[in-house]
Amino acid sequence: VLFLSDIFPTGYMAAENAGIEPGDTVAIWGCGPVGQFAIQSAWMLGAGRVIAIDKIPERLAMAREHGKAET
Repeated sequence: VLFLSDIFPTGYMAAENAGIEPGDTVAIWGCGPVGQFAIQSAWMLGAGRVIAIDKIPERLAMAREHGKAET
């Protein structure tokens, strides 16, 4: 069972509070679980470009493969 009642809303609220508008370029610092949801949320809010930043290669790979983010 995957419990998302905290992880997803935190990532979404981060993206929403950033005031993302259609076509914006967005950078996400930290690509752990919350960051991955922030990446997806940025796309949902209309970002034109999402850049993921992290020092852990596996997290960056996940951001590229599943989040379609640049790294």
